[in-house]
Amino acid sequence: MREIALSLMLFLSLPASAQAAPNPLIGLWGAEKDFGPDVSGTLTIARSRSGLDATIGAVHVPVTVAGEELRFALPDNQGQFRGRLHGGALEGFWIQPATPVLGVEYASPIEFAGGKNQWAGTVAPLEDRLTLYLSIDTQADGYLAAFLRNPQMNLGRGHELAVTQAGNELTLTDTKTRQPIMHGTFSGDALALVYPGPNIVFDFARRDPEHAVGFNERTGAEPYAYAQPAPLDDGWKTGSLADAGIDANAIAALARSIANTKAAAGTTPYIDSLLIARHGRLVFEDYFDGFDKNTPHTLRSAGKTLTSILLGAAIDHGAPIAMTTPVTSLFPGPFANPDLRKDKITIENLLTMSSGLACDDDDDNSPGNEDTMQNQSAEPDWYKYTLDLPMVRAPGEKAVYCSGGVNVVYGALRNATHRWVPEMFENYLARPLDIKRYYMNLTPTGDAYGGGGIFIAPRDALKFGQFYLDGGTWNGRRVVSKAWVDASTATHAKIHDDSTYGYNWWLFKLKVGDRIYDEYEAGGNGGQIIAVVPTLDTVILITAANYGRFDIWYKFQTDLIPNVILPAMQ
Repeated sequence: MREIALSLMLFLSLPASAQAAPNPLIGLWGAEKDFGPDVSGTLTIARSRSGLDATIGAVHVPVTVAGEELRFALPDNQGQFRGRLHGGALEGFWIQPATPVLGVEYASPIEFAGGKNQWAGTVAPLEDRLTLYLSIDTQADGYLAAFLRNPQMNLGRGHELAVTQAGNELTLTDTKTRQPIMHGTFSGDALALVYPGPNIVFDFARRDPEHAVGFNERTGAEPYAYAQPAPLDDGWKTGSLADAGIDANAIAALARSIANTKAAAGTTPYIDSLLIARHGRLVFEDYFDGFDKNTPHTLRSAGKTLTSILLGAAIDHGAPIAMTTPVTSLFPGPFANPDLRKDKITIENLLTMSSGLACDDDDDNSPGNEDTMQNQSAEPDWYKYTLDLPMVRAPGEKAVYCSGGVNVVYGALRNATHRWVPEMFENYLARPLDIKRYYMNLTPTGDAYGGGGIFIAPRDALKFGQFYLDGGTWNGRRVVSKAWVDASTATHAKIHDDSTYGYNWWLFKLKVGDRIYDEYEAGGNGGQIIAVVPTLDTVILITAANYGRFDIWYKFQTDLIPNVILPAMQ
């Protein structure tokens, strides 16, 4: 695998008197902040004389019942529940509150046991933890160099920082803008720095690099050895690389290279997991950066593909919505910036990012830019925010990357069916695909966000590629129609020069030696890739943490897959 390296360089100028002895700042420093959520454990809902009551930990609250729907909210915004009672069976979701780093609410399914008068399930929220590593070392020129490593969000990327020291005071300054980025104090074994994004004080302690989980791809000194994936109760059939006709030595060498990657320079590929399925069997899985098969990983914009898949499944189940449905006909309106062209936007225009709305994620000045939408507070209804945008061209005229438009698909689906989208995701996709744990991100109004960001375990994420490869079935069970699989992976638009676009699937042609293979994939910021290569009967999953570094993670698709993984296929 081609070596790619990532680093934020910090130059520390020291007084001459201090250069004679080793500087006490030299070494690896680490700090963590845990933001909860605080509520977890067994949730019990039971009948009482007054109706239904919910208990979790020491908190007891009444449950509001409206027909089959059950709801309650804990005091002090500690979490909410939303579910349905069908006869004696209870199903529902825990909605965890927005936390400083995750930033939004997440809905996750709860599996309940019991019936008639009492039900119990487990609340296991998505942990919100922020880790920072600061590695400082001496250079030949007498200066100190360091870099910042943040496994969860890649904070600090793009900054080259100069560090100045005045007594115990430290200031880290961007060398390009000359603006202070971080500041704090240093004394002996105590290093405290303030990161301005979340504006949090991090108290750093010295760390052993070999046991700093998430600093390097893998900690410890155990040599890499390939092992066939273990069969679990998740629907996957497993097999070996050799049985699948894959060169085990080549893939083992790749995994060894990833595992031995050291966090160092500015272009390091931070791969968190790599999974390969061939001929319907999971034949390779490995995890890095402290991840494992049970740890959910964000899919970022690869989640847009799940929006398209869910729409197809809902249509198959009778949802009164079609590709030709005018989008504004499904929303109450009125909309700002009235324009006759706006009434001609169809569901297909949203899926192909050709709505004509002033929404361009590649343009920071676009009013519909995803960051602009999510950082404003004047309009909490993000579906309406996008539909209020002015038109800049006719629908279908040109495709530009627009997360807000894909998000509106979930709003259209909600309004067409009068159902909460997470419930449809659970019934139409999660259960048929044997997916039991995931975290769906919500908008400020409590609706599902269709623009990406779901957290899901890698083995479960790989299933979306596998059941598409199998024509819409998983282990013989129909999930979406073959017609939807074919339609959604056909060419409908062109967004970038080197790829075409289906219904939220990227379509590529990969050159492998002297052969060209058609490939379709779900792709997300940081290096989240679900790649399907039909001719080779192969599905590949990569999750990674190169957030905000398209120049790095895009090479997974243009280099790693076609030049390393696919050539190993026989």
